Amino acid sequence: MEIKKIGVLIAVFVLVAGLAYVKMGTKTMEKEDKKILTVEYNGKEKSFTLEDLMNLEKTSIKTEDPYLGKEILYEGVSLETFEKELSINCESVKVIGEDGYNKTINSKDFNLGIIVAYKADGEPIKKGDGGPIKLCFSEEAKKIYDEKNWVWWITKLEFK
Repeated sequence: MEIKKIGVLIAVFVLVAGLAYVKMGTKTMEKEDKKILTVEYNGKEKSFTLEDLMNLEKTSIKTEDPYLGKEILYEGVSLETFEKELSINCESVKVIGEDGYNKTINSKDFNLGIIVAYKADGEPIKKGDGGPIKLCFSEEAKKIYDEKNWVWWITKLEFK
């Protein structure tokens, strides 16, 4: 009888330890999965979580979204802020979406109100609306960059 109790205790211990290991592994993977943007610049690479982006200097633009057909207040990080924060010296940036769609923006235009947006009208941008992050243009920037330059589901910025 005593041996059965020891066997049951060992089985319970193994089960609990196994569950703890799986849970710990899942937490590590979740943390890795939170990285939503990779930035390549000056021969370096840096990854950002949504929280990292929200901790950078915020820029807001109110603009007509050409795909959603309404005026939206977008909040995010300007290309100019990335350039300043990471001490980037570049001529342009290639903005790449998870579907491979990409557009190149000239660095001389970074100050026109071009942002990597993570909020729309105060709410996180939904996947169906191009989120969690997408490239948006102010009315001034739209004089140079038409609606084909809006990049949804951004995963990478390559500064060149």
